[in-house]
Amino acid sequence: MDQLSPQDSQFLYMESEDNLTHVTSIGIFDQTTVPDGGVVRFRDILAHVEGRLHMSPLFKRRLERVPLELDFPYWVDDDHFDLEYHIRHGRLPEPGDWRQFCIHMARYHSRPLDMKRPLWEMFVVEGLDNIDWLPKGSYAIATKIHHAAVDGTAIIDFFGAMADIDNKGTPAMPLNMAKLRRSPKPSLLDMAVRAAWHTIRSPIGMTDAVMRSAPSIYKIAQNAIRSQKKARNPVPETRFNSYVAPQKMFDAKVFALEDLKAVRESRHSPLLWPSRTLSSVSKKPPRFQQTNCPELAHANIGGQTRQRRLQPS
Repeated sequence: MDQLSPQDSQFLYMESEDNLTHVTSIGIFDQTTVPDGGVVRFRDILAHVEGRLHMSPLFKRRLERVPLELDFPYWVDDDHFDLEYHIRHGRLPEPGDWRQFCIHMARYHSRPLDMKRPLWEMFVVEGLDNIDWLPKGSYAIATKIHHAAVDGTAIIDFFGAMADIDNKGTPAMPLNMAKLRRSPKPSLLDMAVRAAWHTIRSPIGMTDAVMRSAPSIYKIAQNAIRSQKKARNPVPETRFNSYVAPQKMFDAKVFALEDLKAVRESRHSPLLWPSRTLSSVSKKPPRFQQTNCPELAHANIGGQTRQRRLQPS
């Protein structure tokens, strides 16, 4: 049985209608790099992902919660897995410019994942033809993954399973042909026995589980703890610690890599510290195919923060 760790479970319990705990990665792809002047169609993307599903257990596992939240949830196989639910297709409305794209991505990121299905989605977006710094025919893929499903290693495996290092389809990671270990659904008796054992080992965990099973009581307790902390350690209100609305915003800006290198070489730049590099800028993000456009960028949005990362061609 594959059970969530306490660290992973906290991303489930801390989630609210206003503060979702998934992350969204956005990649933009250049159609002009397709061999022999071909075109990548939606069915090609479906086939590509389908051929890599065996690379990570994340693709086909869903959550199974313990009754009354008396223990941490389990990962179980989704017997009704539907690839076309997880990969959807759309097109920007007119005029199809950068503003429309940012609005589209913000709305997509603001919607929660279906917690009864594997905790990931992809959204293929076409119609980016009125963005002047993108080649005609470019498309975007927004990938949404819940933080409870991935840590640093798992997210590398997830994107590495999807990525190719060139436009000939050479996998970025060796394809693992070994059959994934199944994660069957535990019985109620199995979950009860493990919950009882965990309670004996950690009585505090039982108290926390009871509180989680009664959301109103849990919320009152959380508010009480916060008010006490606030009284002891008053913190000034700023735009970074105020109320978080459920509607998120997304935007990004393009920077020339040479400009970033110039900042790094400046004698006033903290990037001159021996341990600092531009690896986070020059590292190529996961992609389905290589792009030859030097200004195409990869953006990550999650929670209240937004980050823009660039890569060279």
